[in-house]
Amino acid sequence: MFDRAPKEPEALSWGYAVFWAGLTFVTVPFVRDGVSFVREHWGSSFFTYAVAMFSVLAAAAALYVTRQRWSLASCAWLLGLAGFVVYLSFDLADGSAEEAIHYVQYGTLSLLLFRAFIHRVHDYSIYAAVTIVGTLLGMIDETIQWLTSGRYFDLRDVWLNFKAVALVQIGLAAGVRPKVISGLPGLESLRRLCYLGAVTLGYLGLCLQNTPDRIDWYARIVPGLQFIDPNQNHNIMVEYGYLHGDAATVSFRSRLTGEELRRVG
Repeated sequence: MFDRAPKEPEALSWGYAVFWAGLTFVTVPFVRDGVSFVREHWGSSFFTYAVAMFSVLAAAAALYVTRQRWSLASCAWLLGLAGFVVYLSFDLADGSAEEAIHYVQYGTLSLLLFRAFIHRVHDYSIYAAVTIVGTLLGMIDETIQWLTSGRYFDLRDVWLNFKAVALVQIGLAAGVRPKVISGLPGLESLRRLCYLGAVTLGYLGLCLQNTPDRIDWYARIVPGLQFIDPNQNHNIMVEYGYLHGDAATVSFRSRLTGEELRRVG
């Protein structure tokens, strides 16, 4: 399965990845309702145990696929990474247990992107390329959430998406070790990485520069964006400083903490 390019056409492999990413994007407005339903009927622990089980099954599947070339190192990597994801899932249990689903969403996307890239890329740069593209798609996901009523852009989720994509690529590189992937990246691969990296960093920069003043400017002049109110906290893409006060009455942001404000006041 991982020792050669998929048998289907390259376009179809990319289609699978695009479909999965698109499915993630279009379900954004309905996620909260789904989370509430699961919490009400099965409890928040359902997310933790579901992701933990998914991780264990994924490691078992990888071990089965590579059974003819098992080594102590590869088994240790696959089982260790599965255990690490289980640990991370339980670490989220006390706060937002549903956030662990990111490991399933973007772990699956990571694998699909790898299957798409492997048609053309056969050197070690494939792991970095997949991680960069997966992270970019994770930021686009957060942007869609920001444009959705009741949802937020969260850099912590961007980091979570990155970890999910990267952990799968580490598992492939160190645990599965596809035979078709070998050698240092050539000039073409380096150009690809530079381009993908520039696009991803550029997009992140745009998100970080999406301040209330800029939101107010383009929300007024771009048709269809008038619903974005920069004066509402949930419409601030990236918050700088500390938020003080009560959103129901009055609130403001400052680079100073509450204790520092009391001292200078």
